[in-house]
Amino acid sequence: MALLLSRTHYSLLTAPAAPQALCEEAVRLGLSHLVLNDTNGLYGLYPFARAARRVGLRAVFGAEVVHRGRRLSLIAQDRRGYASLCGLLSRFHGVGTGQLAGGQPSGGHVGGAGFDLPRACERFAEGLWFVCGDPRLLPELSVRVPRERLLVALPPRGPERLDTGAGGAAAGAGRKLPDPGVAWPRRMLRELARDLELRLCATRDVWFATPDDHAMHQLFLAVKWNRSLRSLVAGRGDPARDLRGVGVAAADMHLPTPQQLREGHDQDPEAVAVAEEVLQSCTLEFAERAAPIFPPVELARGETAEGCLRELVLRGLRRRYGGRDAFDDAAARCQRELAVIERMGFAPYFLAVHQIVELARARDIPFVGRGSAADSLVAHCLGLTDADPLRYGLLFERFLNPGRTDLPDIDLDFCWRRRDELIDAVYEHFGRDHVAMIATYNTCGPRAAYQEAAKVMGLPPDEAARRSKRLPWHGRDIDLAEAAAATPGFYRAGREAAGGGQGVRESSALPAEAERLLLRLAQRLLAAPRHLGVHPGGVVITPRPIASHAPLERAAK
Repeated sequence: MALLLSRTHYSLLTAPAAPQALCEEAVRLGLSHLVLNDTNGLYGLYPFARAARRVGLRAVFGAEVVHRGRRLSLIAQDRRGYASLCGLLSRFHGVGTGQLAGGQPSGGHVGGAGFDLPRACERFAEGLWFVCGDPRLLPELSVRVPRERLLVALPPRGPERLDTGAGGAAAGAGRKLPDPGVAWPRRMLRELARDLELRLCATRDVWFATPDDHAMHQLFLAVKWNRSLRSLVAGRGDPARDLRGVGVAAADMHLPTPQQLREGHDQDPEAVAVAEEVLQSCTLEFAERAAPIFPPVELARGETAEGCLRELVLRGLRRRYGGRDAFDDAAARCQRELAVIERMGFAPYFLAVHQIVELARARDIPFVGRGSAADSLVAHCLGLTDADPLRYGLLFERFLNPGRTDLPDIDLDFCWRRRDELIDAVYEHFGRDHVAMIATYNTCGPRAAYQEAAKVMGLPPDEAARRSKRLPWHGRDIDLAEAAAATPGFYRAGREAAGGGQGVRESSALPAEAERLLLRLAQRLLAAPRHLGVHPGGVVITPRPIASHAPLERAAK
């Protein structure tokens, strides 16, 4: 069985399929596995893992790195391979080099002079399979990575072709991800594998879930590059002309049936055997719930996190309740809370939060603790919250108890004017290799999604603005077709389209089929991540270098 190198809509504005839709379609077709192969990142790893687990599909995890137009799929065999993949992607995005792969100080997806892909593969080779179908890259890789781990990707039989994305927009620009690239002839790859004494591996690229989604793939690319697909609107012509200079995946790069998967490599039994070897060797899994990884805490020799926490709480107890009648009750409750905290293993978490609070206090940065953490007397004695749980009758069990399945959450609001100052202090205190800001996935709201789709479909800007203002501001679960049908005056002019369904009207601006396609595109854009952002105050702190836990990128901030 060939490796199904699959992209999700986390290949931003390029592949249109959500991980859940891709996995469900794979199961419906009777496929047994998918290999995550999104471009230049692992943005969709957990949604993909979760979706595959829920439908009983075998998930294999990797990513496609595109550097100077050359392409390489990296597949993690195990946890070591995952750490290597995270490290390589972090290096690609400029973390650890002082600049990005594009030679830029921050931001960007395009490879350049600041990054050497073969040398990075040599450094981060442990636990990785290197699957490459690019003749421009294979010779150099063959002398830098273990030869038994370097495989020549052999695509399925079919018409030999070169996609249109050899240059121009296809190479990527600024922060945009690269488009699908060159599909090299099988004969050339066979000869190169023989000359370099490398094994062939049966592969099949997947850029969308169903054959009908090829048009959606083209529309996503049009949104990305600000093109208008007049040929789709008119129902005639060639979309490739509208997307000239943009790399477009071939129409057959959808999920195949098991028969199509077999027939694509029915004359390549050795390449199929290698693909099956790769699949059998990959044991990497991601559970729905994993054990928490706590920040590093500096302790004296022989001291434990539990002992350190008890000492800090005892000091706070004396400060808060010393000389008061409530001291004995407070001491007894602290002992009970500490026993639960220690039994559940959360002492390092409380210590880390306490250290961050002390960093703020040392700089006179105002903060306030809130939420269920105010129910904890331990948090009160540590100075994390100001409300007295004894005075107000607050129950610790509301914050933390052995029967609780979710993790405790100590909410602290710091003065927003000095938030960046505190974040810098956290980086310095815990070590810059151990701290990172949380990335966010920015998506479109209903109005923005409709406007983006309308621009691609050629709807006049004034009409697009008028219609979008009649849609709700927010709502990822909204059905845009139903919203449009239920909104009086949404289609200002026109008649009901024959067989249109859901109230789609043939307007004076677009024919009914184009109106339906516009709504479908807007609906997909509503769910798809558009670009990355940075959480204003969310910070991740790890005991080991954070690049071994997740890929890192440099933000412009």
